[in-house]
Amino acid sequence: MSLHDRCASETVRILDPVNAAVEAVAQGILTGDSRMKKKRLSDANQWIIQQCQQLNFGRITFLVSRGEPDVTQPWHTRRTVKLAGVENGPRPEADLSDFELCQEQLALISTLSRTPDATQITVEVRHGLPFIAEIEQDHLAA
Repeated sequence: MSLHDRCASETVRILDPVNAAVEAVAQGILTGDSRMKKKRLSDANQWIIQQCQQLNFGRITFLVSRGEPDVTQPWHTRRTVKLAGVENGPRPEADLSDFELCQEQLALISTLSRTPDATQITVEVRHGLPFIAEIEQDHLAA
């Protein structure tokens, strides 16, 4: 029995049903279509992908709510300008309504889905893609 057949015959349980991206990926695995498209993401997750493409190089800092960017709260961007560079504007992909997500974009969505509410995240963006996610955590003294 192939992995696809085994997965299709078993019930897949989504631990966080709020996160549509996780559910869509799981559904894609079950149907044999593991490609994830931007339009299959929630509005909040589409927003962070779009922000990365618009920024191109720099950092985006935002809060997380229910495993997604909290678009109801203010966010902060820090644009990196390459002084002798030609890549200082938005990525050409920023104008596309839909496209297949790459590994870095999927990894960001997955990381957000596991991040507690009210957590502040800073995403370093390179070439319009999430490169590093810094997750801030407060700790109480012993």
